[in-house]
Amino acid sequence: MSNYGLVFFSKRNDDGSIQYSSRIHSTLGIGSQVRGKIFAGELAFVQAVSSLKHEAGGVSNVISLLKAISSFDVPSDTPISDEQAAIFGWIPAHSAPKI
Repeated sequence: MSNYGLVFFSKRNDDGSIQYSSRIHSTLGIGSQVRGKIFAGELAFVQAVSSLKHEAGGVSNVISLLKAISSFDVPSDTPISDEQAAIFGWIPAHSAPKI
């Protein structure tokens, strides 16, 4: 099981293009912080998803699912390192800006 929960989203823009984003949270019980990221385009999203070792049938399957249903929960048994979590918008507590 991963230390992170990760969900991908897609949203069709008025011009027909698709915006990809992610939402990530820690499953370690260190608070209810949820972080997210909007990707600059499909290529940036594909590169990010490619960093995962077991992305449910491959990147093309994830893209196809997102075009059809607009959200995809990454299976909890997909290993996600701290470095990969940062790619999807996670900011470690020790790196977060102090308010």
